Amino acid sequence: MRQDMLDGQRRLTSEGKYFTIAFFHHPEELRHELSTVGFKEVAIKGIEGPFWLLGDLDTYFDSPEAQDVLLDVPRSLEDELTLIGASTHIMGIGRKPRSWDNKDKSRSW
Repeated sequence: MRQDMLDGQRRLTSEGKYFTIAFFHHPEELRHELSTVGFKEVAIKGIEGPFWLLGDLDTYFDSPEAQDVLLDVPRSLEDELTLIGASTHIMGIGRKPRSWDNKDKSRSW
């Protein structure tokens, strides 16, 4: 966890503690990265919202009313800049410039 906080990187451990390598972005860092490489109309979305703080979400899905709240509220918060970082996952969305279509087709990204 110390490494996570120091540089935002989670690395595989010899003990098998983590299953993947990950980079923890601040929402504005991700926006900047996508803009810097040329994506247009960049948006950053919070995926789950702050509901992970409730703990065992399965217990909340017993009620149709609670299900509606658990699905509707994150949608309403996904663009709220002050809460995007409260989500355990964020997504960066951007529009690829048309100029990329005419460049080297061997590029893998």
